[in-house]
Amino acid sequence: MDKSKIPVPKSQGAHNPEKTHISDQTAPCPKKPCPPKPTLPLYNKDPNIVFSASAPDVGVFKAVSHGKKNIASKKPSAPTRGVTNRYRMEAELRDRNQLLEAANVSLHANLTNTQDTIKVMTERQAELENELKELNRRLEKNMIILENRNIDPVSGEEILASVEETSKLRSETKHFTENLLNELQNFSEAASEQRTLMQTVMSKWKEADKGRNQFVEEQQAFERELEQFRECLLQAEKQLDE
Repeated sequence: MDKSKIPVPKSQGAHNPEKTHISDQTAPCPKKPCPPKPTLPLYNKDPNIVFSASAPDVGVFKAVSHGKKNIASKKPSAPTRGVTNRYRMEAELRDRNQLLEAANVSLHANLTNTQDTIKVMTERQAELENELKELNRRLEKNMIILENRNIDPVSGEEILASVEETSKLRSETKHFTENLLNELQNFSEAASEQRTLMQTVMSKWKEADKGRNQFVEEQQAFERELEQFRECLLQAEKQLDE
């Protein structure tokens, strides 16, 4: 640094205050009264000194540039690229995490809807099976009654049921039963398809969960590498400062 250009007045009677203090304590005063101690004035005005606002260098301390500091101030380009790559990788990891979370939420919602649908369809299947059993039981009972009494089910009057009419009635009953069984079979196939779809959704959800766990492990590994990179960067900066 440059020397200060502020003028400091020098008094001819300047002395060392420590020595004066010691001499005052050790040397006894004579019988004659001691002369007064000289005091330094706070400021002696010198007519030769002129303070002007046009002198910008007065009282200004300028830092001297050293080659060592200039070398330390220059940053290598490699850490800057590393920081940029780090921010880019962090952004990519955040985007991947958001996509995985969105896919996980969507798969979870689809799984819940599929489970609800399968539950409703299973309950409906049980109800249809019970209804079918009840209809078959009532149908067999009514057919036995009609055959034994020769009663017309429409008019309620007794008739002489011929073999053709009986066979026709049995064929219609069989056709109705077959239709009902076909509907039940179609329903069972739809339920199996829904079950297969649920299994597919479950497998996808497990794969997404596995991918998320893998992503978490990769993120932890990246954070460890990032910490090592920071330590290396700090060591490099310390070496440059030295």
